[in-house]
Amino acid sequence: KERLGQGTLKTVIIPHISADGDAAGSCSALSEVLQQVGIEWHILTCDFIPEYLRFLKNISSAISFQEKPEECKRLLADADLIFMLDHNTVAREGDLENWVVASPAGRVIIDHHPDPDPQQYVISDTQVSSTCELLYIVMSQIWGKEIVTPDIAGALYTGINTDTGGLSHNSSHPQTYRIIADLLEAGLDKAYIHERIYQMNNLSRLRLIGNVLLNKLEVNEQYPVAIMPITREELDRYNYKDGDLEGLVNIPLSVHNVCVSVQITERRERVKLSFRSKGNVPVNEWAKAFFNGGGHLNAAGGQMDLPLAEVVRKVKETIPWFFKQRYLNIHILLKTFIVMPFFKFHFVEASRMAGVSRRMADRLQETIGCPREHIVFELIHSSVVEDVTIKSGNDWPYVEVDYFERPPEVQHEVAKVIYECLMAAGYQNSDVYFRYLTPENYYENGACLK
Repeated sequence: KERLGQGTLKTVIIPHISADGDAAGSCSALSEVLQQVGIEWHILTCDFIPEYLRFLKNISSAISFQEKPEECKRLLADADLIFMLDHNTVAREGDLENWVVASPAGRVIIDHHPDPDPQQYVISDTQVSSTCELLYIVMSQIWGKEIVTPDIAGALYTGINTDTGGLSHNSSHPQTYRIIADLLEAGLDKAYIHERIYQMNNLSRLRLIGNVLLNKLEVNEQYPVAIMPITREELDRYNYKDGDLEGLVNIPLSVHNVCVSVQITERRERVKLSFRSKGNVPVNEWAKAFFNGGGHLNAAGGQMDLPLAEVVRKVKETIPWFFKQRYLNIHILLKTFIVMPFFKFHFVEASRMAGVSRRMADRLQETIGCPREHIVFELIHSSVVEDVTIKSGNDWPYVEVDYFERPPEVQHEVAKVIYECLMAAGYQNSDVYFRYLTPENYYENGACLK
C-alpha cells in the first residue's frame, strides 16, 4: 500500500503463459484499479490471451512479446513495479522471463499456487479459490470495496468461476460466496459473464472437441487414467483458436472410474500438458516430477520440448510410478476413493445434526472426493460421569474420523468443514480426531484389502 502511494509509478502486469480466465481476469481487474488511482500500467504477455477472454476490460490492449518484443523490453526496463499474477515463478512467463529478471523493478507476486518464488513482495494464499478472489481481498484492504466497478466485478468473477470449474471444485469456502455477493452488489452482470465464457462456441470448436472425445480419448486398462493426445494437424484442421480446448480436460472425469485426465497438446513451440484429477489424487506431483510443471492438487500443467509421440509415451510409462508412489496399488486407491471415510459424532443432538447434515455432506464430498452416498454420519450416545453424577452429554462435541490417509491439506479442510458446520448447529467448540485405516488391517467381505 505504501509503495503504491509513492507518487507516479510505472507498472507492468504479467499473466502466466497460456493465460486462462483467472490470469486474464486478475490482469483486467488490477489494470482498471490502477487506472482509477492514476498509476500507469501495461499488460504484457509472452504469447496471446485467448479470444474468448478479450471481452474483459483492457485485455484487448495487452502487448504480446511475439508481436512487439522491443516495446516489451523497454517497458520492463523502465518499470517501477512488475505484478506477477496467477503464477508463482518467472519461469511461467515464457519469452518475457529473461527481461523480467533483468529489470530493476520491484516484483509483486499475487497468486494462489504453492511454493512461490522469493520476490520483493509476495501475496500468496493456497486456500483461496483463485487469484481473482485473493486480488479482491488485496484491493479491498488497500482501496476499499468502493473501488470495485461493474467491469472490475465482472473480471474478478470470471477468474473465480473459471478456476473452480463453474464453482464445482475448490469452492467450498463461505468466503468465496461472500465475495461473489460483494461483486453482485458492485454491479456484476453474472448472466453476461456466463454467456461470454460458456455460450460463445463456434462449430469448429465443437467439432474439434467431438473429434478428440470420439477418436483420441484413451482410458488406461490398468489405471483410472484418461489420456487425450491432440496433434498440431488436428488443431489446424478444425481452425483452432486460443481457448477452444478450455474445459476439455475435465470431461473424462465425469466417467465414474476415471480419477485422472491428461490432455497432451502439440503446439508450434512445444508440447503442453494439462492434468486434472478428482478426490485426493495429487496430479501436481506427477507434473512436477516428469513434465517441467506443477500446480494444484487437482489441477496442474506441464510442457516438454519433445515430439508429441515421445511425450505421450512418457506419460504412459510414468503412470505406474505415479500411482505406486502415492498408493500401494490401484485396487487400494479405488477402494479408499470410493468407500471411505466414517464419521462418528459424540455429544451432538440428532435434531441439530439433521439441520446441517446436508451442507456438511456436500462440502465433505467435494473435499474428500468419494461419492456422496457413501458419506454417513453416526451419532454415538455418550454419557459423562463427573463426581458420581451421570450427565447425558455436554456442549463440546467430539468427532472421530476413520479413513485411509489423505494429504495434510485435505485433512485440514475436513476438520474445518466439520468445525464450521457444527458452529452453524450451535456448538461453539468441537474436537476432531483422525484415525488412519491401513489396507493390511481392513477387510471387506472377509478379504484383506491389501
